[in-house]
Amino acid sequence: MGCIVSKLKRESKTMSSQATQSEFQYRDGRRFHNTEGAIYPMPNDEDEQDRLHLQHFLMRYLWQSNFSAPINHILDQQVVAVSHDTIPSRGNAIGTTGAYMRNDDQNQC
Repeated sequence: MGCIVSKLKRESKTMSSQATQSEFQYRDGRRFHNTEGAIYPMPNDEDEQDRLHLQHFLMRYLWQSNFSAPINHILDQQVVAVSHDTIPSRGNAIGTTGAYMRNDDQNQC
């Protein structure tokens, strides 16, 4: 599959961190939230973001779809409306968006 290098990792080497040391705590070389009662227990560093992206695309490949529930009728009714105003531009987005869900093949159950 090849070596996957995060764009965030490459940029983080050249950019100075705007976060102060008190915003995060570091355990075993990983960055975590430094907020009491934080809901997300996993690290919030670039390695975790890369892992989540890889997990997303692996699941999408395995299912050959972004979803496995029969929701085409909902998407056809535009109950789930995705506006271009609510989706950040590609340069500003971290993660994936649902904007491409409707364009999938209509092979869902």
